[in-house]
Amino acid sequence: MGTYDLPAVIDYILARTRQQDVYYIGHSMGTTMFFVLTSLKPEYNTKFRLTIAFAPVVFMSDVKSDISKLAAFSRTGKQADQLYNSGIFFPPRTWAEHIQVACNNRTFTLCSTLIFLVAGFDPQELDPKLLPVILAHYPAGSSMKALVHYGQLMRTGKFQQYDHGRALNIMYYGTLEPPPYNLSAVTAPVSLYNGKNDWLSSIKDTEKLYSKLPNIVGMNQVPLDTFNHADFQWAKNAKTLLYNDVIKFMKNY
Repeated sequence: MGTYDLPAVIDYILARTRQQDVYYIGHSMGTTMFFVLTSLKPEYNTKFRLTIAFAPVVFMSDVKSDISKLAAFSRTGKQADQLYNSGIFFPPRTWAEHIQVACNNRTFTLCSTLIFLVAGFDPQELDPKLLPVILAHYPAGSSMKALVHYGQLMRTGKFQQYDHGRALNIMYYGTLEPPPYNLSAVTAPVSLYNGKNDWLSSIKDTEKLYSKLPNIVGMNQVPLDTFNHADFQWAKNAKTLLYNDVIKFMKNY
């Protein structure tokens, strides 16, 4: 996604709008894609006027979420290939149909826990009316290979390319181990945003990312102690807690 999908999107937007650069707001995997792209293809840095990174997922050594169990599945070689070649994670139509039936006002606590175990608990900011819609589309359609790769990042604590196993690593990279992404090559201006109760993108891991980037223009925490990983997208008060300040910053940048 970082080497093919995102550059294709950026190039398309610039071609259609006849602009030289874009403002980019990424959340979670959207931030991973940005850092992969600009580290592997540094020529794209000039195409980003400003990048806003919500809950960046780069270093993952301090993950408190239950998704950390993915680390156990970050196997190399044929085992991992067999795992992600089985297709997508949760077939979208089947998953959506089950969720629409199962999740309602009576099961709000149970269904919302599916989100909170990954993102961190913040029931006050989650709109019950949105819950079936959210769960019907997340994480349906996610790539199995991407999930295995995230498991690898959690297991190793490194921001590195996909581990194919030693034999294939030599073929792909010329080294036994997958090389790290070169974050010093990310020269586009970046502003980082964290939630204090984010179980997936911790303050500790974000501070490590902050120390590796050469052109940081902001390091921010959302002013709510319970703000979690999912709240960046779905919090009832996201506009006043976050979006207004982000838009103001973009206008003044």
